[in-house]
Amino acid sequence: MRLCRNYQIASMIGFVIPDAMRDRHDGHNWNAFLKDNTAAIAGMAERPSGRMIPLQAHQQAFFDTLNQWRPLPREERRRIEILFKRRHLAREDYFLSAGDRQEFVGFNLNGVFRYFYVDYEGRECNKHFVLENEWLLSLTAFIEHAPALFSIQALEECDILVAAVDAVRRLLAHSPYWQALYGQLLERYYVVKENREAQFLMNDAKGRYLAFLDAYPSLSHRIRQHHIASYLGMTSVSLSRIRSRLTTP
Repeated sequence: MRLCRNYQIASMIGFVIPDAMRDRHDGHNWNAFLKDNTAAIAGMAERPSGRMIPLQAHQQAFFDTLNQWRPLPREERRRIEILFKRRHLAREDYFLSAGDRQEFVGFNLNGVFRYFYVDYEGRECNKHFVLENEWLLSLTAFIEHAPALFSIQALEECDILVAAVDAVRRLLAHSPYWQALYGQLLERYYVVKENREAQFLMNDAKGRYLAFLDAYPSLSHRIRQHHIASYLGMTSVSLSRIRSRLTTP
């Protein structure tokens, strides 16, 4: 019975099971397969930072968000329950560090994250902020199976859902629902990237700040001003002057 259930779980989350292992009594081959894929089948391996929490408490909110993007079939709900685990991150904890391989794909339930590079002089340069109900990943690292070029760090206490990258790749290979969802994600990332480039090329410092307030109306009250200044490509002093001029009658 247990072996039968393992086959069902592996098939459900997108694993292609070799023909030689399809006999449910072939325990030796199954154990070898399980040994190679344990982390992905479980959906999550323990990380040094962040403590694991059962998914159930927040799974409905995740389902609701996915339904807003694309109607969620019943069978996909079961895959999510198997693959995604909830994790709590403290402020300044890292979800991903530059130079590391991306092991997990994340979804932000609550809190704020930043994506940032470190330049040749050791300065941190923010490239993006992630708010609630958005995905956490480096697309380049995910697509190219390469080390991440930037880090992803929590700026508040955060709760996220995580799934092993290998398991997500298998979903994308076998599930039309996740393939369509991934296409929507790529479209959104492209729009965000193009808008950010336009802000830097077409606006002065004041214009970039006003565009930031329009894109993130509540974020200026949640994170430190030097993070905003870094995102806008200016010093904290310059940002303070702009804010002062905007608030002065």
